[in-house]
Amino acid sequence: MHRGSCSRRDSRGSGPTLTNPSGYASAAPFNDPTTSIQEWNLNVEQQIGKDAALQIAYVGTHGVHESYIYNLNQPMQPLDSNFGPAPNYGRPYFGTVPNIAAIRTNSNIANQHTHQLQVKFEKRFSSGWSVLNSYTWQHTIGQTPLNEAAGPQNDYNLRAERGNQDPDFRSQFSSAWSYILPFGPGQRFLKSSGPIRYIASGWRSQGILSMFSGEATTPELSYDRTNTGSGAPRPDLTGNPLDFSSATSWGCPANKQNITCWYNPAAYAVPALAPGQTFATEFGDAGVGTLRGPALYNLDSSLFKSFDLREGSNLELRGEVFIS
Repeated sequence: MHRGSCSRRDSRGSGPTLTNPSGYASAAPFNDPTTSIQEWNLNVEQQIGKDAALQIAYVGTHGVHESYIYNLNQPMQPLDSNFGPAPNYGRPYFGTVPNIAAIRTNSNIANQHTHQLQVKFEKRFSSGWSVLNSYTWQHTIGQTPLNEAAGPQNDYNLRAERGNQDPDFRSQFSSAWSYILPFGPGQRFLKSSGPIRYIASGWRSQGILSMFSGEATTPELSYDRTNTGSGAPRPDLTGNPLDFSSATSWGCPANKQNITCWYNPAAYAVPALAPGQTFATEFGDAGVGTLRGPALYNLDSSLFKSFDLREGSNLELRGEVFIS
């Protein structure tokens, strides 16, 4: 049983009304289960020397009865006649509310699992330097995509929507450091207290490096060939998207991976026509989250020098580099 809302009522009586609704509608089940999330983790930490520590952790998350948005009024199978002779002919609710199009339904029917391996190494500031390194291996699988506006490919086969969920960066690494260059009085090199100290001393380097492996993404067709009003129609998978042996025949500049062709389009094909149809195709079998985008790298690094002018005041000269 669903409760719903329809498009606004026209006070002049010439537009959609509660007894004769039209356009898009929204709905939600009366007895939707409550969302629940379970989390668990196991941490092991070991001190290394007097200034450093290594931590290894497993973190798991399980979400049950999470929100999922789908079209309750999608035609039930690919047919040429889904939208003719009447505009919404093939929709399940055509017999009772013929002018209603998609019914955007929000129901707690999705679930997801996330597993993480976290490794962290921290060296506290001593001997002129400190560093914090962290690495995370992550895998998120389920039915809760961030792009809720698109919806599933086939609202009657939500099992096919289970896959790698964005943002699913399988590997993530970050490093933050601070380092006093070993020059000048009290340091290892150029210890002279003469005029050279004004040039050699006071240098420090700091930076943050972040690296992410390719994000999971889903291959989709540019428009709905199933003639069902599908929000996210997918192609058929016919080969290996990372095999570039035939890439030039599909418009790629070379038979290798590059920024123009991150995957080989020849590995996908438009699904076959549905039985007995002239243009409506079957739903594609390419899986959710089966493509990986390019890796991401970000570096923010700085080198600066401090000049002591007099007691309580100094001058700082800084240079910074940003690479992305």
